[in-house]
Amino acid sequence: MTRGIATVIILMSLLGSVAQVSADPAEPAWLAIARADRLMDQGEFGGAIRTFRRALDLSPENPMALYGLGRAYRAVGDLDVAEDYFRRSLDHQERFEVADTRLLVRYEIAALHRIRRDFARYEHELMRLVEDDPATDELADVNPQRALAEHGLDRFLVLYRLTESGGTVARGMLAELLVGLGRYYAATGHATVAVLQSMTTVIEAVIRRDPTFEFSTVIDVMTHAARHPEIREYVEDSRLFRDLYYLAASLWGERDRGAFEVWRVLSEIDRDGAWGERARRQLADPQPEPLLVPTR
Repeated sequence: MTRGIATVIILMSLLGSVAQVSADPAEPAWLAIARADRLMDQGEFGGAIRTFRRALDLSPENPMALYGLGRAYRAVGDLDVAEDYFRRSLDHQERFEVADTRLLVRYEIAALHRIRRDFARYEHELMRLVEDDPATDELADVNPQRALAEHGLDRFLVLYRLTESGGTVARGMLAELLVGLGRYYAATGHATVAVLQSMTTVIEAVIRRDPTFEFSTVIDVMTHAARHPEIREYVEDSRLFRDLYYLAASLWGERDRGAFEVWRVLSEIDRDGAWGERARRQLADPQPEPLLVPTR
């Protein structure tokens, strides 16, 4: 899920956090939804379901209440009911106060397919997110995959920038999935764009804080980023390290030695993390990632 959208939704839900747990017959639907969200945070899923249903009584087909019921039923493992509520919320997406909430719902539906190991439908949902992403149009005249192969990671990021969008996370998730399915060339394309978008965020954030900074290498910009708590927090919460790892894994699946450059960079910028450790293991003894559906 995209970080910016999720942050807005969380802030909206906190508007009702001071409400009492007991229901007021005259309360508005948004307040009932806020109480239900708080119950979700506390792991009180039964109470959350009852309260989201009350919100629906107050505001029939309220998309935030339907979305909340989907999350609650997913949390208790009833995936079919969860998907039904998520899809019903999309049927009324024009009523979302924050329009991009629809992206959160679509990512939730994709995640259900991943939990079920229905990889075909999982891929389909992610591809729809990418196809509907305005950033896809910006790539119409650019082949990032070829540019990366021609220039290497650092030079590629000097030459190209692409703002993060609603499809950034979907691209990273697709790359990971396709590596697991052995479709390495397609995985490289998605991973390249996901990394480009996340690195654009980091580079531009560093430049805003230090206008004299000029990007030259990933290691250099990440060293600068670590000095700013808010950029460091963004990196920790993002998929950047994961996407870099699967970019390298997809390259190695094609026996492209550019994988070693990416793993080397990742091992340096995530020295104490799990993805950096995995990168170091691959540098020492490169292996293809295990397939999700082993070949016979």
